[in-house]
Amino acid sequence: AGETEKGFLAFGEMKFTAKEYNNLEMEAKQKVFDAVNKPENFTKADDRAIEEMKKIYDPVVKAVDASYSVSIDFVGDQQKSS
Repeated sequence: AGETEKGFLAFGEMKFTAKEYNNLEMEAKQKVFDAVNKPENFTKADDRAIEEMKKIYDPVVKAVDASYSVSIDFVGDQQKSS
């Protein structure tokens, strides 16, 4: 199945010119960049960062005084607070 000559999805050896390869690579990089840089991904990253920071600091804060809670705000981010 994994052979290039007689495998299940055999297309033969794929050959690209340097220019074709570079174009494919640039297109793939652009697609990844576009997918990563969506606003909803930044929101997910911020939420995950807050969760992880709370996991680290909450036990320390609670050890000092159980009535304290952890609040994390990102600089320049007016909407996030927890």
